[in-house]
Amino acid sequence: MESESIEPMTCKCGYERSHPWVVEKAKYSMGRWAMVLTGISAIPKSVIVACDRCGFIFEESDDLERRKKAL
Repeated sequence: MESESIEPMTCKCGYERSHPWVVEKAKYSMGRWAMVLTGISAIPKSVIVACDRCGFIFEESDDLERRKKAL
């Protein structure tokens, strides 16, 4: 039997999810952006994990607890 090696997902830059360039970002709807711009805290529509350099998205989540942490 051959043991299959599972390689971690990498972006175009070659970074894995644990690299400092890969960060969580909040995504807001237009109405929520208006709230944020006027100083009102708003829970994001979703949270994405993406590379800051190339923009590759590793994961997108709309879990309420995770969205609350992104405030």
